[in-house]
Amino acid sequence: MIVPMKKVHLIVQKKDIISALENLRDLGMVHVEHQEPLTGYQLAERREEVKSITEALDILKQTKVEAEQKECLDWTEEVNKILKWSVQIDSCMERMAKQKTQISKWEVWGNFNPVEIKDLEQKGIYIQLCEYSNKDKEVKEKLRLLQEQGVIVEEVSVAGDLVRAVIISREEIQIPGQRVALPEIGLNQMQEDLEREKKRLKGLQEKIKGKGCYKKALEKALLERRSILEFEEVEKGMKDVGELVVLKGYCPVKVCEKVECMAKEEQWGLLIEEPSEEDQVPTLLENPKWVNLTKPVLNIIEILPGYREFDMSRVLLFFFILFFAILIGDAAYGLIFMGITAFVHFKFGNKIKDKTPLHLMYVLTTATCIWGVLTGTYFGQAWISSTIHPIIPWLNDVTNLQFLCFVIALIHLSIARIWAAAAKFPSITFLSEAGWLLIIWGMFYVANMFVLGMDFPAFAGYFFWVGIPLAFFFMVEPKDFLKTVGIELIPFILNIISAGTDLVSYIRLFAVGLATVAVADATNAMANENLMLSPVILLIGHGLNLVLALMAILVHAIRLNVLEFSGQLGVEWTGIKYNPFKKIIKTYQS
Repeated sequence: MIVPMKKVHLIVQKKDIISALENLRDLGMVHVEHQEPLTGYQLAERREEVKSITEALDILKQTKVEAEQKECLDWTEEVNKILKWSVQIDSCMERMAKQKTQISKWEVWGNFNPVEIKDLEQKGIYIQLCEYSNKDKEVKEKLRLLQEQGVIVEEVSVAGDLVRAVIISREEIQIPGQRVALPEIGLNQMQEDLEREKKRLKGLQEKIKGKGCYKKALEKALLERRSILEFEEVEKGMKDVGELVVLKGYCPVKVCEKVECMAKEEQWGLLIEEPSEEDQVPTLLENPKWVNLTKPVLNIIEILPGYREFDMSRVLLFFFILFFAILIGDAAYGLIFMGITAFVHFKFGNKIKDKTPLHLMYVLTTATCIWGVLTGTYFGQAWISSTIHPIIPWLNDVTNLQFLCFVIALIHLSIARIWAAAAKFPSITFLSEAGWLLIIWGMFYVANMFVLGMDFPAFAGYFFWVGIPLAFFFMVEPKDFLKTVGIELIPFILNIISAGTDLVSYIRLFAVGLATVAVADATNAMANENLMLSPVILLIGHGLNLVLALMAILVHAIRLNVLEFSGQLGVEWTGIKYNPFKKIIKTYQS
């Protein structure tokens, strides 16, 4: 359920701003909406503090060194040191990468001193390096002629068609092939420089590891800086009206009484009213614990229904579980995911504050196991088809499964249109939603005809004959119809096509589920053909299949809920998360 909100205006005197905001923060119930630009040197400085501490903590977390925690007298100094050393490490690694490239380039030439080669030029001995293709007959002929003239040509290395050679002469000559410029330093010097950089890098890394003892202290400092930044942003965002300032925000209806009591005690001016259509009201979802299993799904894709949209958590949960089970579709895979979930739960459960994702995984994997048992799928089907039979063989028929996908689509999308119609009633525009419901039913029979080759029943045509006029003529109030008919005609036609494609898109459940079984069967077949490598083949093949199955969940199971279903329901996921102005509290683990 989306919690009803009220719009709140608090009016205080400028001299009372700090104390008023402190009390409001202690209350922790008002979502603040800034009315003025959050600019200025002070805020910029606070943001830079938060940014620098965050970067320093990220660097410390990468070291993964457990150290006895200490108090930090000056977090600024420690953060600056960590950031400075991190920059030096980056520079050091960049230089090392360039040095390794140079060493790799010159290792094939052997070790020599470029300075000595330049000194020999002063004495009339010229040493030049060149590269040429072993297939280049013209270059090879020119080199042979040079040798006849007393020039020394010594091949250093041959890599494929590429020949590297040293040419030594008593005078400076034009050499064939591609001349290679000498490096500034020799190979030995390059390797020595690399070793020095490695030691420097190790020293810098050890310095950063040494600051691991300040990790908790810096986390505490970060929370303090964030708290100060948020407080100052709220102060800066208040509207200035002479000797008074006005704070605008939103709070749940059920806590408005507490805000009123505090305003009366502190002698603030207070106005509580219904939000207007133009207000950007935050969304707060409150549901039973079992419905909150959908939160991890919404958090992954970072979406939230708008305040005036529908909370589809219950429907999303049921169909997401169903889609998950069908897309993976293998009881053995379900048990593997369940085992991994149980391991994480028992190994790290005491460190995980919110166990909702774990509970969701238990439900999803259980549903997967049930579907796998119904279809007789355990690491594929082919290898056990003669010994273990599916409980419902009907589900293993391709046509039946495709038909089931269309039935699921019909139910899912029909719920969306019925829900939307109920929300619009008693407005006459609810008839438009009824029309769309009929169109979806008509599309169901069209899909069966084109995809499954079923006959199109005569009565199904009436779904379109009745549904299209209802959907078109009642999409707005009758008094506004003539004003919008020209604008909405083309989008309306496109929406009819979209309704059909939305329904057909549920065939992806069949396609991906079938692909998962096919890959599992192919893996088993390859393992059976090569018994010596079968453990490796089975591990890699089924491991890859598990990863692909999880990707399918993210792409398809979520999509069908937040795009196809939401599109029919009219949910655009425009929600702003309810984030009340309150104290930042964190429990540190030792």
